[in-house]
Amino acid sequence: MAAVTKEPSFDDALDVESTLWTCKECYVYQIPPLKNESGHRANDWDVNKWLWSGKLVVVAVRDTIEIRLIDEGTGNLFAMCPMPAATSKNVDPVIDSSRYFVLRIDDGKGRHAFIGLGFRDRSDSYDFNATLQDHWSAHHEPLPSPAACFLFPCLCILLSSTCDLASVPFSAFFSTWRVPACCAVVSTLRLTAQFCDPTVLYSAAHMGFVA
Repeated sequence: MAAVTKEPSFDDALDVESTLWTCKECYVYQIPPLKNESGHRANDWDVNKWLWSGKLVVVAVRDTIEIRLIDEGTGNLFAMCPMPAATSKNVDPVIDSSRYFVLRIDDGKGRHAFIGLGFRDRSDSYDFNATLQDHWSAHHEPLPSPAACFLFPCLCILLSSTCDLASVPFSAFFSTWRVPACCAVVSTLRLTAQFCDPTVLYSAAHMGFVA
């Protein structure tokens, strides 16, 4: 019987990993329970007695960041911390140092634990934190709502039908932005023409938005 090969699916393509940052040296600590709501303190740990040391890799998988702690000698995964959102508390900086963090590691089976993470150099901790922030900034910038995109051209149309723009002090502003605004508004009006009142389209033509 001929071997059956599986065709790559769209979901498989979405699982492509992207390595964002790598640090060859980091330290893991066993940490005491959180004493109060103000946050963890590295001063409460014995930072000179670490539990494990190895390589840290920050990987982007779909909409999640995975912080992987890998044994540099064997290549085996020691622990993994998923970060599903920018507001996630799975990566929590301590309040008394910029070189230490608390990670909520997950074994993928519903069990989790909290460990301390430390870097020898302050530059490494800065790069680690900057990598996380840059990723979420690039992938989750808020987009303007569809309502806002449509209301602005409608406001311009309303102004054109009720007053003479030449008499408005900001006429120079409108004139400066007239061409790029027209390009955006034309697309909006043409796509939604079937939902618009004819008087609205007439006002748009009066402003010069519709050729």
